[in-house]
Amino acid sequence: MGRSAMIDKDLVKQRFSSAIAHYDREASPQRLVAERIDTLLGEHTDLPEGLVFEIGCGTGFLSEKLWHRYGSSHPMLFNDISADMESPLREKVGQTPLFTASDAEHSEWDNDCALIAAASCIQWWHEPGQFFTKSHRHLKEGGFLAFGTYGERNLHELRNVTGQGLTYDNLMTITRRLKESGFRDIHVEESTHTLLFPDLVSLLRHLKLTGVNAITPAVTWTPRMLTEAETLYRERFATPKGLLPLTYHALIGTAKK
Repeated sequence: MGRSAMIDKDLVKQRFSSAIAHYDREASPQRLVAERIDTLLGEHTDLPEGLVFEIGCGTGFLSEKLWHRYGSSHPMLFNDISADMESPLREKVGQTPLFTASDAEHSEWDNDCALIAAASCIQWWHEPGQFFTKSHRHLKEGGFLAFGTYGERNLHELRNVTGQGLTYDNLMTITRRLKESGFRDIHVEESTHTLLFPDLVSLLRHLKLTGVNAITPAVTWTPRMLTEAETLYRERFATPKGLLPLTYHALIGTAKK
């Protein structure tokens, strides 16, 4: 099954919109990705004039940091596939910057971008590799790309047990795509963050409350299915204390045009 067959963008929009009330509390791995992107951006002080454009802003983890870093010096535009994200975003950045609701994979972008940023959203594209070529095309000369996405070990425990999940690129593939797109001064790093849960129900609830269950239509877990899946999960991955791990494997990078 190809990526485009797996990912239903309407389902992605619905699941993340449903998770808004819980996202900021539950999404600690995604918050860490945003914090690391901001740290890397702090090492680049030569940002040219032009638009700061964030794709897939969500509730605004990275947006808030971009606003504090560039809001007084650059026009800003925040984008998300869900219009429902504007309300939590405004709580973090106020009313000044612009917001647009669209599928960034297929919508038109501004051609005057000094910075294009995206945290934890590229993996939802049908063709993630196109993110890099499209970003290079719309950046000004000297502009920067800053991104966070996920690698091949992301949620590997759950994918191993259920046989469901996205197909993720590795660090070498991401780096190659950046080079092929024309970027220079490329830096890509990886990190892992493992959450621990007392049982499978708690783990699945976490995914639901962060919208990350948007890969396939809702599965009705019968008690028997849950019991069988948890038994398998424990056999393969349980910690010595009997907790169930769920690993987030992030790929975070910057590059210059």
